[in-house]
Amino acid sequence: MTVLSSNCVSFEAKTLQIPRDEYRCNYIRVKVRIHLYTDRYMAIFHGHRKLADYNADGNLKAKEKKEAMCRISHKYQKEERDFGLCPPSLSS
Repeated sequence: MTVLSSNCVSFEAKTLQIPRDEYRCNYIRVKVRIHLYTDRYMAIFHGHRKLADYNADGNLKAKEKKEAMCRISHKYQKEERDFGLCPPSLSS
């Protein structure tokens, strides 16, 4: 399936928008695969990389999980700076 110019794919009368990630800003005109799981959840893959998870209604599911992981990562980076575990050039 090819991504449309709106960075979306259509699947079973649902429009799934692909969020930007650290690898690409958009996936326009890229071939992707959509996996439909038995619980009606969906996932979009580009090669071996999972781009996004969607619930049965087609709403983005993994966004909250990614934001939480980002907050946790930033928390540990701050603690490393506070305890002097990072070199001075990285702690500023």
